[in-house]
Amino acid sequence: MARLPKSIIEKYGITKKAWAVFRGQKKRGGKRGGVKSMARRRVRYVARRVRRRPGLTIPVAPIMGFTAAMYPIAELAINGDYKGAITEASLRFTGYDPYTGSFAAYKLKEGLLPILMGFLVHWVAGKIGINRALGRARIPVIRV
Repeated sequence: MARLPKSIIEKYGITKKAWAVFRGQKKRGGKRGGVKSMARRRVRYVARRVRRRPGLTIPVAPIMGFTAAMYPIAELAINGDYKGAITEASLRFTGYDPYTGSFAAYKLKEGLLPILMGFLVHWVAGKIGINRALGRARIPVIRV
């Protein structure tokens, strides 16, 4: 362990300044050929804890697909035709017609297809990084 010379202690006391002066008097060998140099200051960076805020995000694309599929069903229900609304929901989401007991595949494209397309758009947006960009931009609630 190094000791401060008495001459430096008499002049500066035992302080940071005294140690800086003492270190500045030391000579280094090597490339500089014994030229006086100050000791290099090292900075240590301490890792900080990242705090993530949990938040509610709404995926817009699947909700738009669901809204497109539910719009005619909601109109029937608002007009008071509840039985027709249930039948239409059954046709659009399962393809089954409860009145005739048959399967109608063409009705699935009006109900199930928009929802699946919404989820597909949501998945592609996630792969491309659109949702990540929206999160970094601090846009609240909405994700594609």
